[in-house]
Amino acid sequence: MTKHQLDTNCSAIKSIAVMGAAKTGKTNLISRFLGQSFEERHNPTVEDYHIGKFYLGETLCHMEITDTSGSFEFPAMERLTMEKSDAFIFVYSLEDEKSFEHVKMSLKKLKEVKDISKVPIIVVCNKADLANIVSLRNMQMRLDNDDVPIQCSLYRESRGESSVSKEHAICAQLEQVRALGCEFLLTSAKFRWNVNRIFQQLFRERKTNTEKSSPKTTFLFKIKRRKDASRAKTI
Repeated sequence: MTKHQLDTNCSAIKSIAVMGAAKTGKTNLISRFLGQSFEERHNPTVEDYHIGKFYLGETLCHMEITDTSGSFEFPAMERLTMEKSDAFIFVYSLEDEKSFEHVKMSLKKLKEVKDISKVPIIVVCNKADLANIVSLRNMQMRLDNDDVPIQCSLYRESRGESSVSKEHAICAQLEQVRALGCEFLLTSAKFRWNVNRIFQQLFRERKTNTEKSSPKTTFLFKIKRRKDASRAKTI
């Protein structure tokens, strides 16, 4: 198939907002997706934009990624971001339970703006490397096979919340995410685990439910920053 034929299968541009509390790894997830190195030091984000395209199988997908601030000083700005975006990645940190509460609050706000049942949304539990990543990989495999028993009430015993393992905490969070009808992924920006998959899944939601294959993905990005610096990156 020629490049011209591939371009005729071009999908519409998807504007993606990456949202979540500060220090959850939003910027690192985007950077790793763009093939850049992992930054250990946290640099607060005001708001950055990234534009690019990639082939998902034979379909050319365009995207505009908004890397949002961890704390919107003006609620109207947060609402505007929600209104202009047509897909969302909500990120929370495995080590910060409050960041999951932040995601729930943001989803509640989004419901006031859009019908979330018709919007591609992925809730991402980042920083899986801070737990037993082998165990979490196994959990993700069970999730992929729809084989994770949701019995979180069994984990809420009198021992207290502090003694509940990270895996059990994720189970409780997963239960709430599923209740909202959102996709869920475990990730590690540091190890670049499941990073590409976040963006792939957002576009696959536009395809028919009968497509179960995982086509090869080729990425080409042009990164736009505030000082008009630009750079092309192929993954």
